[in-house]
Amino acid sequence: REAAAGGVGVAGNNTRTFSVQLVMLGVQIPGSIQLSRTHITFHHDPIQLAAMKNNRSQGEVPSYMLQPRRWRLGTLVELYNRRFLLRPCALELYFADSQEVFLAFD
Repeated sequence: REAAAGGVGVAGNNTRTFSVQLVMLGVQIPGSIQLSRTHITFHHDPIQLAAMKNNRSQGEVPSYMLQPRRWRLGTLVELYNRRFLLRPCALELYFADSQEVFLAFD
């Protein structure tokens, strides 16, 4: 069972889903993250990505950037509130393996 309201969903297994954009290398990839007790998982949204391409707000995104991504919460070292497009709606996450993730929430 999953209920969604305002870009936030709750699944029956204590997983929360949020609508976001993964921002990296000057590319914005629309999609959603699933937040569980142990992981953050990102999946791109092909419909929103196609709409962005049609509006010419974004060029071609390399296929390797569209793979699902998963990060362990146990390796999260730092978390910062950030601005995206002049709005305070983003988080920047730093992990122990030197990965950094910038998520802009809708």
